[in-house]
Amino acid sequence: MPIAYTVPYMPITIYSRPAGNVEVVSVIGRFTVGADQHEFRLRTREILSRNVHLLLDLAELSFSDSAGLGEIVAAHTAAATASRQLKLLNPQRQFQVLLRVTRLNNLLESFDSETDALATYN
Repeated sequence: MPIAYTVPYMPITIYSRPAGNVEVVSVIGRFTVGADQHEFRLRTREILSRNVHLLLDLAELSFSDSAGLGEIVAAHTAAATASRQLKLLNPQRQFQVLLRVTRLNNLLESFDSETDALATYN
């Protein structure tokens, strides 16, 4: 009889720190449907209310489903509505593939270097 393995639910962890007029937001773990979406939405909207740009550091984002990606796109839209910018830093290979497949790589600008990313904000 086959053995079934389940992956325990591991919520994302969100840390942020200022870098001039940009807030660098580290998203760590697995970004999936559920409570993670709500927490991410609250945190990004609160940061945008301070009139700063967003740089999402995805170096430690191990997985994102379509719900997680949808929240990132929604945050991008909220940033644009507030005349702010949202860019990505260090997206992992799986996330880069997800961006290409959905053609969101044309919408969400990404960088491998924080210095390079920060230099592109207005």
